[in-house]
Amino acid sequence: MKISMLCSGSTGNCCVIEDLQTKIMIDCGGTKGHLMSSLDSINVSINDLNALLLTHGHSDHISQIKHFKGIDTYGTFECPNQCVTFIGTHDSFKVGDLNITSLPLSHDFPKTIGYKIEGSSTLVYITDTGYVNEKLFGEISNADYIVIECNHDPGMLMKTSRPFHTKQRIMSTEGHLSNAECSRVLSKIIGDKTKDIILAHISKEGNTTELARNSVLEGLKGYQIDVSNIRIRAAEAFGLISMGDMVND
Repeated sequence: MKISMLCSGSTGNCCVIEDLQTKIMIDCGGTKGHLMSSLDSINVSINDLNALLLTHGHSDHISQIKHFKGIDTYGTFECPNQCVTFIGTHDSFKVGDLNITSLPLSHDFPKTIGYKIEGSSTLVYITDTGYVNEKLFGEISNADYIVIECNHDPGMLMKTSRPFHTKQRIMSTEGHLSNAECSRVLSKIIGDKTKDIILAHISKEGNTTELARNSVLEGLKGYQIDVSNIRIRAAEAFGLISMGDMVND
């Protein structure tokens, strides 16, 4: 399996998963230019995709949807000019070599979901959620690869010039995961198989990639989680970052 984060954050979100003969994309945000050049850099074209999976309908996740006509698309909401196969939470379906399960999340868009993707390896993909229900921990634990939101540091966020109601929204249970909450969730789901983690959807004003990573490492140390054999990296907004056993380091 190969997982390529093409962009991550409030300016755009897009991830490509390749496994055996199957290629899928999660979300299609960002700019057209960045999306197309990033696909070129990993030698994937839109026509190669077996499916597009949508997490929710905020513009940073679906801004380039018009370029995916004819691609099988799965989601929980209607999308303009796109035929969507509707799925609920905890729905399981198959795309090529991959078994996919939708995961209920908590965000200020109805029925926001994450995904558990099982093929030659297992990926858990969780972004845009104010919290992760502990009932999910057993289902998403011990994945080989994890993409998880690590959006903000509360203290840093509160010092930004954003309106107070925006700050409240971000820190609410229908907002985004803080660095500390991200590390707490990871402490519950990291297992012996876990080998690579990407911290995603990092705020441009309320966080930094360095702070996110260091906070998570400190948090996991406090939870007495051994991460000596796990690679943990923070995704830049428009920087390609890949993981998986099909990646040439």
